[in-house]
Amino acid sequence: MEFIAIMIAITAILIGLFCGIVNNFLNKLYIYNTIKGFPGPKAYPIIGNAHLFIGNIGDVTNQILKISENYQSIFRLWLGMQLFIVINNSEYMKNVLKSPNITEKSEEYGILKLAVGNGLLTAPVSVWNTHRKFLNKIFLEKYLKSYTDVLVHHSIALIKKLETLIGEELDIRHYVFRCTLDIIYDNMFNIRLNSLINENCELPESIDCLMDTAMQRILKLWLRPDIIFYNTAVGKKVRTCMSHLDNITSNVFLGQTLFYFFYY
Repeated sequence: MEFIAIMIAITAILIGLFCGIVNNFLNKLYIYNTIKGFPGPKAYPIIGNAHLFIGNIGDVTNQILKISENYQSIFRLWLGMQLFIVINNSEYMKNVLKSPNITEKSEEYGILKLAVGNGLLTAPVSVWNTHRKFLNKIFLEKYLKSYTDVLVHHSIALIKKLETLIGEELDIRHYVFRCTLDIIYDNMFNIRLNSLINENCELPESIDCLMDTAMQRILKLWLRPDIIFYNTAVGKKVRTCMSHLDNITSNVFLGQTLFYFFYY
């Protein structure tokens, strides 16, 4: 009886594995048939197009821009066995964004949680719907008007900063990102972060580090497993960035809590 029970269990496991393999094969076959007319760079078995994204984040960005120039409007990329459809056309994008089926996130968004948490960008539909309804009220015109002074103040600070850099080659995103952080902290938390004029503020660099690393993990399959990633130089750098980010955030909100405690 024991032998029969073992054989039944083994048979059930084998049938389950077989059904899983067949189901996966049929899903991939359906995907191949659906996208066979889509242009894109040559993909290889198992790795897909992952070989195109070797290098630092600058190399990866340049490679993506190069591919976008070669395949305009819409094209496909394979990262391992995972298919990505890249849209580079505003009309196509508008049709996609109108679809009610795009709010559920793919598993790649889980990597971004390291940098942005479980907010609108990464949250599952159930959380996303709740947060979106709350945020819709914040962006009503009557509330936006109350933010005007803060927006103007930090916009002027950005202009003054850029005026000091006339004639120099610069990364405009660096300064716009810092200005955006200043506006968010001032509006949402009533805190003057002043990261735009305080180059020693580590918050923007820590967020940048986490976002760049998240993009590398999405595009570089060998960095996906945690056990490998956190033992690489990039993974160790992320731990340092996370520590800085936690310290900055804790200090900011501790100061805000003490402010309300003593003055309200």
